[in-house]
Amino acid sequence: RMPVYHFDLYRLQEDLDFDSAAAVNLKADLDEFMQLGRLSGRPRLALVEWSNLWPEFLSEYDCLEIAINYEQESDSSRRFLLKSRGKLAEKVLESLCPKSAEPESD
Repeated sequence: RMPVYHFDLYRLQEDLDFDSAAAVNLKADLDEFMQLGRLSGRPRLALVEWSNLWPEFLSEYDCLEIAINYEQESDSSRRFLLKSRGKLAEKVLESLCPKSAEPESD
């Protein structure tokens, strides 16, 4: 089991200015959550939806960005774009998508 913290920045986008009290508190919560994971030696996972609305929020973290886009041809198809930022995220990405693997063809 791994502790998970969920942030949905879309719902907060109108109220968040990077220097606002709400933003500072939100960032402090994330910092504390991740620090507790480092101190305990137990990995933690923070899921941040709509992080593209506030890129500064994750700028200092080792993270794996996952963009999910609708395919124009179908309402039920999605395209996932994964991008690592940091050594741990690179390892996770490599385990999910080995570089030697061939991309799937449609």
